[in-house]
Amino acid sequence: MLRSGIASTSGRTPSIRDGIHPTCLRPGHVPRRYAADLRKQVFALDSSSSASGTAAATVAESMHGFMQEVTVPSGRLIIRPMAREDVQAACVVMTRAFAGTPEEISMADALTYVQGLTDQIPKGIFLVGRLVPSDPSLLPPKGDSRLTATLALSFHPDTMQPCPTLPPPPDTAYLSNMAVDVKLRRQGIARALLAAAESVTRMAGMSAITLHVRQADPAGQALYSSSGYVELARDGAMSQLKGVRPRILMRKDL
Repeated sequence: MLRSGIASTSGRTPSIRDGIHPTCLRPGHVPRRYAADLRKQVFALDSSSSASGTAAATVAESMHGFMQEVTVPSGRLIIRPMAREDVQAACVVMTRAFAGTPEEISMADALTYVQGLTDQIPKGIFLVGRLVPSDPSLLPPKGDSRLTATLALSFHPDTMQPCPTLPPPPDTAYLSNMAVDVKLRRQGIARALLAAAESVTRMAGMSAITLHVRQADPAGQALYSSSGYVELARDGAMSQLKGVRPRILMRKDL
């Protein structure tokens, strides 16, 4: 149940979908001696190489500690890996963001998907954005921040579902399920998520991100194109026979 690109809704603002104090590394940086080892370790987790295991453990630790803070019009946005206490709120954001779109998702399906991505580092990571608003009325009851955004990154086949068409190239990170709170769009949150995804992808030792966006979603295509993504391929008319709405496969080299 991977959703890609941007969910757009008829007559409404498009919903955006499909960060850092690392303990050892500076933001977005992986030493060359670690990057190649990590890439091998992610795709061959049974490796007995102590060097590879050390590299994977080092970068996985940095991923767990990832946190990126940006200022948006409504306050401070903190992007970090999802914690277990974020699961329910993350599912609410996803279901509301995709509501009324061709990829609408139930709360039950969202819970199954999100719970399946917990504790997947370094094979994949589910990022959330939490807003510390300047307006306290935006806070949930008894909360000091509000979960406003989600994004999933897969670095390994185990964290991806099969793509019936346009499979992503190997050795690239795959981005999906980017969603932004319907009440807090058009504040640069989607672009902040994309920037965070690039930092984490570099930590994983990968140098490119791929994603799918629907051909009927010009807003999504515009966002990704303006963020440096280029088209690799697009579905033909036959894709609908496989139950797939025509999509575009896009890539950004980092």
